[in-house]
Amino acid sequence: MWLRGAAAGAALVVALASGAKDLPGTWRWLSGQRSQFARLSAQDRAEEPGTAQLLPVDAFDYFRARLHRGERYFLAVEPGTFTAGVDRATAGRIFARFYLLPAVQVGAPAQAQAVLTVGIDPHSLGVPLGPIDKFAGGNYFFARVRR
Repeated sequence: MWLRGAAAGAALVVALASGAKDLPGTWRWLSGQRSQFARLSAQDRAEEPGTAQLLPVDAFDYFRARLHRGERYFLAVEPGTFTAGVDRATAGRIFARFYLLPAVQVGAPAQAQAVLTVGIDPHSLGVPLGPIDKFAGGNYFFARVRR
């Protein structure tokens, strides 16, 4: 019984020491982030992750204006990589996941109510589509999936 108590105490000591060791660096990083982004408007803060990844934020605004609350969508982004090492498709899916809320991202076109594409022909996704809307400012497409 006392062995369990000693092990729990040792684990607590290690956790506290680890937290104390990392706290100054974490505090400096968080303070730097706050000073860097505090001057931005709420809209600019929401767009910053996409801008930082060189994503076409205007395309995501276009998509957001067409999606309904809770609607399931699939996003397909033209293949390619960035110098930061993350590929465009992954960066697009990560950004869209929060930027297009309260719509819900799904992993396959067949699960979606709408498909969104950046640089890709929506017909290539293999699902029946309704009318396809093209954004005037780029090669971005929006279409509802026909059931």
